Amino acid sequence: MKIIAILLLFTLFSLSQQQTTSLSATTATYLGNVLVGVGVGSDSILVAGSGQVRAAGFVAKLDRQGRSILGSVSIPGNPTIARSAIINGALSIAVGTDSGFSVVDSNLRVSSVSAVGTVNSISIGGDGTVATLSGLELRVYSSSGQQISAHNMSFNHIGNVEVDSQSKTVYVLGDYNRRYNGGPVRVVAIYAYDYELKSTKWTDYDFPGQEMGNDLGDTTGQDIRVGKDGSLYFLGGPMGGNNLFRHSPKSLTVPANNIGIDDYNDEFNLRSQITSYIGKLQPATGDLIVGQYLLARITGTIRGNSLF
Repeated sequence: MKIIAILLLFTLFSLSQQQTTSLSATTATYLGNVLVGVGVGSDSILVAGSGQVRAAGFVAKLDRQGRSILGSVSIPGNPTIARSAIINGALSIAVGTDSGFSVVDSNLRVSSVSAVGTVNSISIGGDGTVATLSGLELRVYSSSGQQISAHNMSFNHIGNVEVDSQSKTVYVLGDYNRRYNGGPVRVVAIYAYDYELKSTKWTDYDFPGQEMGNDLGDTTGQDIRVGKDGSLYFLGGPMGGNNLFRHSPKSLTVPANNIGIDDYNDEFNLRSQITSYIGKLQPATGDLIVGQYLLARITGTIRGNSLF
C-alpha cells in the first residue's frame, strides 16, 4: 500500500501542474520493500524507504521525471514516516525511524538525531525546524538538530503533527475517548503551539463528552497540513451522520460552514460507516473557513458508505 501511495503522489503532483481530467500515471517503478514518503522539488525527487536500493533505511534521489536514480544514501534505523519541505529554495526530507530521525537534503547530505522511541509522526518546516511525535511525546528540534522543547500529549489516539515556519507554530491533531451518559464517544482535537510548547495559541473541537448531546458519532483525526496558500487543512474521520463536524470547531451551537454539492458530500442516510471530512482553517485562530464531507453510496441505493 505504501508503494501505491508513492506512485499516487507522483501522479497527483503531475496533475497539479496542468489542467486535466486524466489520472494516468506518468511514472511507475519499484524502489524498496517499504516506502514511507516522497518529496518533490524543482529539479529532483527524494524518496525514503528501506530495502532494494539499500539493505536498511535509505533516501534515494530521482530525476524530476522519476525515471532515473541519481543517487542514494543510507540513514540509521528503520524508516516509519517521512515529510518534505523546501528550505532556502532546495528540497529536504525528514525521515522518522524506530530510533530517531534524519534530515536529508537534495545533495544527499544526512543529519541524524537519536530519540527515545519510534517516531510515529514527523514534520519539517521551511526554516528547518522539525517536530516529531513518539507515542504521546511531542518534541521540537531546531534546524541544527538541537531539541528546543518537549511536551507529553494526552490523546488516546494520535493523528499527525505539522510545522508552520511562517508563524513558528506546531499543530497537533488527535482524538480522545470520552463518555456521554455512560456511552463512549471519540472526540477529535486540534492544538496550535509555539515552538517552545509553553503556550497553546488556540484549540479546536476538544469538546467535553457531556456536551456532545446528539453528536455521538465518533470523530477521529487523520492528517493536518499547511497548504501552499498558507491555510491550514485537516482530514477527519467521522463515523455516522450525527457528528461534531456539523458544528464550528469553537462551539457546538454554531453550524459549520460546510459545502454540500451532491449526495457524495452530504451526510444523510448513514449508520456507523467511516467517512471523511476535510476542513480548511485560519492558521492564526483555528476558525473554520470551509468544510466538506466525502463519502460513497451503495450502488442502486442512496445508503451512505465508507470510501475505504
